[in-house]
Amino acid sequence: MSFNPTQEQLDILSAFNESRVLKVNAVAGSGKSTTLRYLSENYNKPSLYVCFNKTAATDAATKFPLHVECRTMHSLAYSRYGKILLHKLSRPVGKYKNVAGTPSEIVQYYKVSDFEGSDYTIPSIAISTFAKQVVTRYQNSAEEQVNKVLLPIQEFNLLHKEHPNLNKKELGLVVLKLAKKLWLDRVDPSSDVLCEHDTYLKLWQLSKPVLNYDVIYLDEAQDSNPTTLDIIGRQSQAKVVYVGDTYQSIYQWRGAVNAMETITAPTKVLSKSFRYGQEIADVATWVIDEAIMVKGFESIDSKVQKVLSDKFTMIFRTNAALLENAVNFIRQGKEVFCEADIRGFIKKLESADALYNKDLKQVKHEDITMFATWNDLLQGTEDDPELKRISKIVESNQTYTFIKALSAVEKKASKANIILTTAHKSKGKEWDSVILGDDFPTKAIVDSSSQAEINLFYVACTRAIKELQLPKSFDAFFVKEEYLID
Repeated sequence: MSFNPTQEQLDILSAFNESRVLKVNAVAGSGKSTTLRYLSENYNKPSLYVCFNKTAATDAATKFPLHVECRTMHSLAYSRYGKILLHKLSRPVGKYKNVAGTPSEIVQYYKVSDFEGSDYTIPSIAISTFAKQVVTRYQNSAEEQVNKVLLPIQEFNLLHKEHPNLNKKELGLVVLKLAKKLWLDRVDPSSDVLCEHDTYLKLWQLSKPVLNYDVIYLDEAQDSNPTTLDIIGRQSQAKVVYVGDTYQSIYQWRGAVNAMETITAPTKVLSKSFRYGQEIADVATWVIDEAIMVKGFESIDSKVQKVLSDKFTMIFRTNAALLENAVNFIRQGKEVFCEADIRGFIKKLESADALYNKDLKQVKHEDITMFATWNDLLQGTEDDPELKRISKIVESNQTYTFIKALSAVEKKASKANIILTTAHKSKGKEWDSVILGDDFPTKAIVDSSSQAEINLFYVACTRAIKELQLPKSFDAFFVKEEYLID
């Protein structure tokens, strides 16, 4: 690698040489992969670069020195446990077989009963949904056994709020019993029960493997799950570098833990982005409340202003807002490319409508099956902006009007001038012109009352290279008139 390292990169190399464990907190677009290659070229020992997906690992293998093996954690676990469960990773071909892959299948497979109280009933499908959640959490945890710390307490509390006589302890015991059965059948090669890639990764973590490397570089450390962190944390024989961005931690909902905050180690910072100029860097600094003074790239004249170009990417907080806008654009005759699971959203909307109309047999989407009544769901919308938007569509009797319009929305070729995506899906990508949707919770971001929302907004803002258009709800916080949306 022939390049002139920045002072921050020189400082990181010095700290790397002196420390067994090091954290590198890298802002969006700051060249963390380049920095890791720089470290590896200055430390010629057997090394492992761990990244999130196979595509990233394949790409990294073409760039890192030969003494660095580029892998995902799942690929490391596969040879030991994945092979023996390979036949259980997908549904059997041919005649339908119940593989306990969905809550409704779990109900049938294990003959789950409703949970009856004195003046309430928790449907069997809700029990199965909770048990499936427990197993998912277990697979992503460092826990040795399926236990009560994995129970969905927030959902239990919502049910208790609606049903004060609910015996949460007894409900928890029922859910745990079912979850333990489900886990044992997932890891049994002779069982028909479907397993997941995270299943064999969990088995590998439980075996406490020793990785034969002198150095381990863990990329995207802010989004690693406890299963991965437990494996890496046990490698006392190796130097370990955790690299990531504290403020790009956006996957807590699927069990991720921000290693940039939970790991105790010397920490260095990459504060200069090579993606965007200073105006966008200033927005990033404001979003994270000046925790890091983000510096922009002098060669890029970024602007925070109204986007006038016909070609842009619009980033939303929720799929619901994205798809509403997609319908509006198409009605205007514009071609859009939607990075969204349209069919999945329609099924979620249909399940919500069925719950509203008390047609419980048609409540099939896992995000809805956990609710016993419509009031239970409404309680859940307090912390779920997408669910809140869906509930408004249902209550306004617009469900099937919306579904009809969405059914006409197809994923157009990416050559479309307008790209619609979510903050979650935008991570790791960049576009010249970016417009942010109106569904980011302004108060939670401005008041710093939700770190998760701050991080999502930060990710969305830092996807832009040349132009960034902010939602009008933020107009009180940016003085320049051209920052605002009409």
